[in-house]
Amino acid sequence: GFRWTRSIMHKSDQKCLAMREPSTQDFLANAQGRPPEKVFVVAPWSDYQPQEFRFADYAAYFRRVKAAAEKALELPEDQVEYPDPKSHCDVCRWEQQCEKRRRADDHLCLVAGISKNQISELQANGFGTAKTLADMPSPMPFQPQRGAPASFERVRAQAAIQMSARETGERKFEFLDVVPEFGFAALPQI
Repeated sequence: GFRWTRSIMHKSDQKCLAMREPSTQDFLANAQGRPPEKVFVVAPWSDYQPQEFRFADYAAYFRRVKAAAEKALELPEDQVEYPDPKSHCDVCRWEQQCEKRRRADDHLCLVAGISKNQISELQANGFGTAKTLADMPSPMPFQPQRGAPASFERVRAQAAIQMSARETGERKFEFLDVVPEFGFAALPQI
């Protein structure tokens, strides 16, 4: 049979081993007629000594991930998961494409200070864009299942400011009333 050796450059890449090596081993299993028993990885931090892994330890996980990826590729365009912002976006190579799509769709996440729960609640009640949120009547035409109505009024007002700025091209802002012992008012007097 074949003996395939892969050198990986960073210790953090070891987690990727479970994804990269089984695809190579899948290829070898087809060529040999049976899956290999072991995977050997030569890593620089191990003084270039081969590290041995049982293929069976990773095979089931790999098959599950591979099946999920293949299923996702077969989905029609309208059923593909929407690129909602996630913490991983900062390091994702598709971040620019997702951001471009969210802007083109006028996604609610573009409203400053809005939460994921508010986005879900607004979408469920027919307010799926920043523009529809800005145009939402006050008081709200629905009772939120989660969250206080006042918090939805705040994001509605924020969306209205942002939409106005977008339409006029001028920076907009709104002065908020000073609330005693809140914000800057909570700082000690000198």
